[in-house]
Amino acid sequence: ASIHDIENVHKTAKENSSLCRIYFSKKIVYNAFVPQNRNQSHDEYKGRQTAMEAIQLNQWKVMGTLPYQADFSAHITDGVLLPNLTRWIDAEVPGSIYRDLLKAGYIEEPYFDQNSLHCEWVAGRWWIYRTTFTVSKEQAKKILKLRFGGIDYSAQIYVNGKKVGRHEGMYIPFEAIINPYVSTDEENVLVCVLEHA
Repeated sequence: ASIHDIENVHKTAKENSSLCRIYFSKKIVYNAFVPQNRNQSHDEYKGRQTAMEAIQLNQWKVMGTLPYQADFSAHITDGVLLPNLTRWIDAEVPGSIYRDLLKAGYIEEPYFDQNSLHCEWVAGRWWIYRTTFTVSKEQAKKILKLRFGGIDYSAQIYVNGKKVGRHEGMYIPFEAIINPYVSTDEENVLVCVLEHA
């Protein structure tokens, strides 16, 4: 999504500020072009950027857990998060944890009657979003850039159990070079630990 698109989404999010949401691009992008010097024109750089290719991510899953796990990287590597508050359910990205929980039958429509009172537990949990992707040897020779268009509000980012970074701010995209964290020609695991507000 472009910055313009994200700003439009955020206007809606501000109107529904009681909801916990996560927004980010569904794709990891890689680009072979690195500016060699500062004298290269903006048009040339922009032209190269439009040639960027995307690596498709697989189906997102999400699971709720208690906050402040001692070591998320170990839990992610071992595939165990205790205590689990929900099972792994399908997730839409970009999207809202409330929509995912509604589809999975954990909550009722939060905008109807007083149902929002029964959803207050959601904001007090941490939500682990997980997906997988593969990178070929040829792609790994290029710059692999992970980009989250927006995350509401703070999150920890992991690739294959290794922490790539931490992000705060719904209006600020998160970007990171992930070449050191990926494996070629096998499944890579991308995890976004969405912290409570």
